[in-house]
Amino acid sequence: MLFTHGFHIATCKVNQPIFWNRGVEEYNVVDYLAFMFIPIIPLEAGHISIGHNPHLAKKLEYERYQIRLQPRDIITGYIRRLSQLGLIISTPVLVLFIFVNRIDTEELILWMIIWIISLGGYLYQITRANQDLKIRLLLGRHSLGSSDPVTWKNDFLPSPSICQDLYQCNRFEEAVPILIKRGEWSRAMWAARLCTALEDVAVGETLTKEVLEHPSVQEILRQLLIYPYKWNKLIINYS
Repeated sequence: MLFTHGFHIATCKVNQPIFWNRGVEEYNVVDYLAFMFIPIIPLEAGHISIGHNPHLAKKLEYERYQIRLQPRDIITGYIRRLSQLGLIISTPVLVLFIFVNRIDTEELILWMIIWIISLGGYLYQITRANQDLKIRLLLGRHSLGSSDPVTWKNDFLPSPSICQDLYQCNRFEEAVPILIKRGEWSRAMWAARLCTALEDVAVGETLTKEVLEHPSVQEILRQLLIYPYKWNKLIINYS
């Protein structure tokens, strides 16, 4: 992090990391031009894949894939960083108030409001990232980490014609109901996300929600949230 008169490049996580087998951690980030740790101007987004050695503290492998800079991720980055700063600053101040005999009520209320807003913002961005986490868990790992195809740049996106080769359908929209009936949950999610990225956003998001709300998928996700490294076993057992 290089500071120039208080300005620097700040990298903010914008979704929850997934810890796969062999100590692999993956998540999305947004880089901002920041001033004293406060993000100001979003610059670019990336999907990070870090490999950890289970026997050592150091990180061994680092891959970064460029993805689309999306409004949702930009806002999440702002909320995450500002809420963290708010909690870091307001929490010790409130603790000090407890041990001070003379308490300025108005000042105390102000700091309590800052603390509550910061906590609310932090919890909000975690909740907002929950669906993204479930989508990525169901997609599984691939050549671009565990990134969502909806976030890919055009260079990474396949041609819509690949739908015929992958699913023997003319459109990804048509493939999703068929795959759901077969219980091919990961492939159904891939088709739904590719529909969102390449065909129709509204239809794709509706199909994504349909896949996520299926009872079998709910059970898979309950276990994947705890044991993501059991992905192959869980997907096969529930297919």
